[in-house]
Amino acid sequence: MSNEVQAFAMIPVRVIKDLSLSHAEFRAFAAVAMHRHNKLGWAFPSHATLATDLGFMPGPGGAERVRQLLWPSIEKGYLERISGSGRTRSRYRVIHDQPAPTLRTSLDDGVDWS
Repeated sequence: MSNEVQAFAMIPVRVIKDLSLSHAEFRAFAAVAMHRHNKLGWAFPSHATLATDLGFMPGPGGAERVRQLLWPSIEKGYLERISGSGRTRSRYRVIHDQPAPTLRTSLDDGVDWS
């Protein structure tokens, strides 16, 4: 499996607009999204790789901080996680398949259609 980083990351609008996520939690989510495999839709980065992407010092402290930062995105349903065992990495999938907003929802959100 390639650990190649994509040129861009697809991030759902609902994640961008969620002001309850801290900036660090959002960046951790984005770091997972940029590791998404084009064909499989899953991301396979190690916590050490994500820690490096986020500028944390190498070591167990950085990996633990990554786990803490990703937890809110998992709880809110923005990320699906399959835990890895001692020999395999955890796998993550960005959840894009939420119901599309209706016109009424968009109008209620204050969208200016003029």
